[in-house]
Amino acid sequence: MKSITSALLLLTAITVCTFAEGYKLPPEDILNVFDAPNEQFLTLVEGTDYAIEHTYERYESLESLSQERLSLAGQIILPKIHSEKISYPKLYLKLINLKTDERIDLTPREDNRIVDFEISPDRKYLAYLSQLENGVYLRVIELKSGSMVFKDSRKVNMAFAGLLIKWSVDSRSLIIPRVFYENEPVPVKSVADIAPKSEESFGKTAQLRTYSNLLETQFDIKLFDYYFTSRFAKLDIVTGNETVLGKPAVYRSFIQSPDGKYFLVRIVNKPYSFTLPYSRFGYSYLILNSNGNEITDLVTKPVQDEIPIGGVETGIRSPLWIPTESSTLCWIDAKDDGDPKKIVPFRDSFYKLSAPFDKDPKLFLKTKNRGYVSGFTNEKGRFVYIDYDRDNEWMSTYYGSYDGSTGDKMLFTRSENEKYENPGEFVTAKMPNGFEVIKVKDGSAYLYGQGYSQSGNFPFLHKFSLKDGKKTVLFKCADKSYENFVGFTGSDNSRICITRETTYEPRNYFVIDHKTGSKIQITTNTDHALVIRQIKTELITYKRNDSITLSGKLYLPPDYDKEKKYPLIIWAYPREFVELSTAGQITGSNYSYTRFWGASVKYLALHGYIVLDNASMPIVGNIQQRNDSFIEQIKMNALSAIDHLDSLGMIDRTKVAVGGHSYGAFMTANLLAYTDYFKAGIANSGAYNRTLTPFGFQSEERTYWQAKEFYQKASPFSNAEMIKTPILLVHGADDNNPGTYPMQSERMYAAIKGNGGNARLVILPYEGHGYEARESNLHVLAEMCEWLDKYLK
Repeated sequence: MKSITSALLLLTAITVCTFAEGYKLPPEDILNVFDAPNEQFLTLVEGTDYAIEHTYERYESLESLSQERLSLAGQIILPKIHSEKISYPKLYLKLINLKTDERIDLTPREDNRIVDFEISPDRKYLAYLSQLENGVYLRVIELKSGSMVFKDSRKVNMAFAGLLIKWSVDSRSLIIPRVFYENEPVPVKSVADIAPKSEESFGKTAQLRTYSNLLETQFDIKLFDYYFTSRFAKLDIVTGNETVLGKPAVYRSFIQSPDGKYFLVRIVNKPYSFTLPYSRFGYSYLILNSNGNEITDLVTKPVQDEIPIGGVETGIRSPLWIPTESSTLCWIDAKDDGDPKKIVPFRDSFYKLSAPFDKDPKLFLKTKNRGYVSGFTNEKGRFVYIDYDRDNEWMSTYYGSYDGSTGDKMLFTRSENEKYENPGEFVTAKMPNGFEVIKVKDGSAYLYGQGYSQSGNFPFLHKFSLKDGKKTVLFKCADKSYENFVGFTGSDNSRICITRETTYEPRNYFVIDHKTGSKIQITTNTDHALVIRQIKTELITYKRNDSITLSGKLYLPPDYDKEKKYPLIIWAYPREFVELSTAGQITGSNYSYTRFWGASVKYLALHGYIVLDNASMPIVGNIQQRNDSFIEQIKMNALSAIDHLDSLGMIDRTKVAVGGHSYGAFMTANLLAYTDYFKAGIANSGAYNRTLTPFGFQSEERTYWQAKEFYQKASPFSNAEMIKTPILLVHGADDNNPGTYPMQSERMYAAIKGNGGNARLVILPYEGHGYEARESNLHVLAEMCEWLDKYLK
């Protein structure tokens, strides 16, 4: 456990002092556009002509970020309010009539950190959670009037990510996790809590990824129980009466059946693990009746420390209610012991079990490869599932039945990396019971997607016949713009909502009426800085020497002069592919608006650099051995980009830098070790010593002992003496991402320094794997500008 505690007054003083002494500001050309106004977003109220407008908090303040936190079992919580650390809360909620443009403010001014909101199944009410100074509280709004009909005074337990409020199927009640130990003092550490820490393997094979912020002591266990224990309740929003459901426990989920008569709940069991996060702790799935009394223990599992690399749990996996049945559960069970390396005729079996849950489950499907439920349709007995061939990264989508009423039909089969033939995602709709299903009408479903092509992305909406596979285009992105389908509006679905943006116009929401052809703008996001319009952008393509097509988004300075050659910064993130054909497919749009966020490398275009963002960095080959050529392939990718832009006369190839975040930082350090292409590098939140991630990383599934040569070759730490190009290392002090804890950058810096190399290390207080505070992002931009100006200009 890691704790950060400080008094508010001291915090304020430290924040101001630290900013004055240590936090930097980037050049004025960047600072002038950094604080862009918040964009308006819409969430449609399904089956109506209404939408909820909201916006997000763009940056956390350093004062807020540095409030007291606890890190327990892989989860960071704010103990004062019994909540996980909330990133990007919504600042307000507003109801919009999409026909009349009437707008009603739904939330009072004090509710300006909205964690989550849920619309009742009958679309009459909206419930939301408001994060206040001393807790997270429930509010309920009647949508028709905009008036608040319930304001809670008791805390909601938000310690677990995803454990949120849910409407009951009756649209009158809410299922809420309450803080159980709210009136009891926080545990205090005593001498009795101090004890040696011990572990023993007993000859079991447990190949675990590298996790941080785990439980470490018996006192940590006490704290975990104190903060994560909830007691669920059913709250009647009309009377305010609250009915207790079940026993107090560490709950992960609490889902009501479609008929409202049962609950499927997941509780965490002891003993807890000191080597795994809470998501891998032992657990039970229990079925409770409507009063919260236990009917049956569906499954109980121990700590999940023996899952094979690339594998899944054994036994009942991912149980869920079938939306179109009253109270029937469906789940998957691995028949290969969860081990993808075992050869078996069928890897997964699908089962169902109906109330009263006292009979044997019924087998209704076997899949040759790993199986997944894509979604149930609104037709009784039908669902869509995926058969995934992991070794070949190949997925087949089927339209099947769980009641044996019809045979299964393959809808699509393709490489998971195949973009150009990607059929898109199924449009879903909520049933009167609140469950989400794939929308099917007159034998047809609806598919929406990005519409990847060699010319860029052109999103679409198709009507798709489940009988013969025929597609009818209902919407396609217009030329010279970037438009996306959002959803259907109105009770008859005659209108659709889309977003539209262009190179010079930010994203706004529009409603299109298919009957009249009218298009009505709903939001009013505006271009906040004219200088952004002057940044010239282009989706470029170029060839690798083995003929793979590579691509990237090019950003040119506002005052770009064709007669000059500019310094270049390449920003990339490696991605793995089995096939050459899919590795070269293009993603992105030539017509998307230039949107800045955080410490984006795109800001550097305002500071006189050509920026190649999202540069293709494919690693191609079969899943077992492709990383053996990781170094050679990233070298080819990088050199191809430099050669292409140099051939166009745009850049000075003696003034090129490379950078990336996380796996992109790992790539950056390796490029500096193995090439002389660059004058500087920027590596944010990376992992550099692969012996510290010995049981695999990213898509690498071999262990260190199975591929020692590769692990050593691809570890920049092991080759620190080869890094002579200046490198800027940036890391969040509280990074809890698996494998990228801050020590990775600290040891990398020490290794380069110890070998006479040129490095700079920046550790950002209170930040995680990504950077949230306004002060932190400004500081990183300042560091990037100073670093590149020093070595490229």
